[in-house]
Amino acid sequence: MESWHCAADAVAPGQTARFQLQFRGRTVHAFIVNHGGCHHAYVNRCPHAGTPLDWWPNEFFTEDGRYLICATHGAVFAPDTGLCLEGPCSGKRLERLIENFLIYAQIELLGADPHKVATLRQKQTKSPASLIERQARAQAVAVQRVADLVLEVTDLPLPITEEYLSRIVDELVHNAFKFSEAGTPVRVNLSESDGQPCV
Repeated sequence: MESWHCAADAVAPGQTARFQLQFRGRTVHAFIVNHGGCHHAYVNRCPHAGTPLDWWPNEFFTEDGRYLICATHGAVFAPDTGLCLEGPCSGKRLERLIENFLIYAQIELLGADPHKVATLRQKQTKSPASLIERQARAQAVAVQRVADLVLEVTDLPLPITEEYLSRIVDELVHNAFKFSEAGTPVRVNLSESDGQPCV
């Protein structure tokens, strides 16, 4: 298996690609999946047994192509969230790689096209409150901590696409729950500070 050498957009819907990352002196084996046109990246390790997921090199999907499956004990995962839906690690998640590198890769590609850069700068989410609340609640439900979620969201336009805002909220809230104990509040805030929106 080689290091990642292609743009995320080269992985078509329904396809996956394995790659390696160097992190703190060790090699991390990972894969990217294109599910419904959105890219998601995970460490190639089952949360149950710690073994790689793929049956054969780069074979991660169930036969019907709807879910990711672990070759060791048949645990089934949602491709868009990494949540185990069935199997010995039900309720746990695949370790999601920070998605910023995917966004940066797309921005690098856009940077070569001034017209696309101008178009991207014009995009914004005019009423983000419902999107933020929906994504935050979904994360809270997934870890059974709805009572810990505190939403303090003012609806004001954000200079970011809905797709990227959704990814950022997912990642921030997921990490907030992951690194806090049950029973402690996880606050999600959208407000204005010094004339700038702040999440």
